[in-house]
Order: sequence, then structure tokens, then C-alpha cells
Amino acid sequence: MGTLEPDRNQIETFGEALFRYASPTSFVSVRSFLDGAKNEVFSIKAISLNQGLEKLFDLVEDEARRAANAAKKVVSARR
Repeated sequence: MGTLEPDRNQIETFGEALFRYASPTSFVSVRSFLDGAKNEVFSIKAISLNQGLEKLFDLVEDEARRAANAAKKVVSARR
């Protein structure tokens, strides 16, 4: 089985809607956790929006790729 790839277009569409009115001085925390593990972090990375949405989308795409191809199940949101 080959490497799983995230859909960059979907990331950009969602991100542009989500951050349309966000201040460029804001920070975004990109988080993912091991599925089923209590509070076990897979990755947490922060980025300032003053770097531009493209840099944010690059980070999200890279993190989505890492999560999709991890040996264990990873989720990007928790209840």
C-alpha cells in the first residue's frame, strides 16, 4: 500500500472559510491525538497567521499526511 495523501484543495476550502475574518495576529494550534488513548498527543504545532494562510495550509497538509500514515490511528479532534 502506498502513502496516503491529504486533499490540499479540501484543506484550503475549509481553511479559507474558517479563517476568513481571523486577525493576522492570531495563532492556530494544529492538534492530533492517538485514537482511543486518553490524552495521548500525536502532535501539537502552533503557527501565527501573520505568516499567511499558505503556510498554515502547508502545516495542516504535512500533519494530515503524517497522521494518515502513522502506525496507530490518529484523530485531529476530540470531544
